[in-house]
Amino acid sequence: MEETAVKRVRLFAHPTIARPLRSLRNSIASYGLACGLVTLTILAWPEPARSNWRLVGPSTGRIVQIRYDPPDAAVVYTGTEYGVFKSTDGGASWFSSNRGAPYAYVTALAVDPLDTQQIWMALSSGSICLGVFHSTDGGSHWEAASNGLDPCIDDLAVIPLTAGTVFAATAHGVFRTVDAGLIWEVVGLVDQRVGAVTFNAAAPETLYAGADSDGPYRSTDGGATWDRAA
Repeated sequence: MEETAVKRVRLFAHPTIARPLRSLRNSIASYGLACGLVTLTILAWPEPARSNWRLVGPSTGRIVQIRYDPPDAAVVYTGTEYGVFKSTDGGASWFSSNRGAPYAYVTALAVDPLDTQQIWMALSSGSICLGVFHSTDGGSHWEAASNGLDPCIDDLAVIPLTAGTVFAATAHGVFRTVDAGLIWEVVGLVDQRVGAVTFNAAAPETLYAGADSDGPYRSTDGGATWDRAA
């Protein structure tokens, strides 16, 4: 038995066996050190900054549109499933602002940048499109303003060229009014569903519209003519 034990000691002491064992021990030690450093790094890693978000309301279910008064950012309008709600204190409190209009789903909402007391909204109720409503007193009162307009509206853009110029993206093209909604006329993408319309803030006569069928279009003459903007 003693002879066998001596042979084992000699075997593990042999250079061809001892060197790999030392290498294995060194590898294990290095791996343990690396794992320890990684653990310390994770524990010491700073916690990501949290976003300063908080719920401010209104408590009306789905919020589908948010707009604000450019000269006074404390005045905020939200389009909801039950009409427009307004805040005059940056969202700390809200009140319904729908007198003269149905309490319906707001599909589009826009503030006139030239006269921020003039607000525009488009409404629908279930599958029934209700057209556009216009307010001249910051949302306190509303009147229907859809003469000649397709009632199914997905977007509104009030263009700061002349007062009362508004574009509507509808189920049958882009419509425009230049007299604050007294008369609307189709000016582009006739019989196409248009989901969005906007303008270039630096050059308001340049407009963009998104058609469901074949992408974006552009007008450089205030909506008189439209071309593909591929």
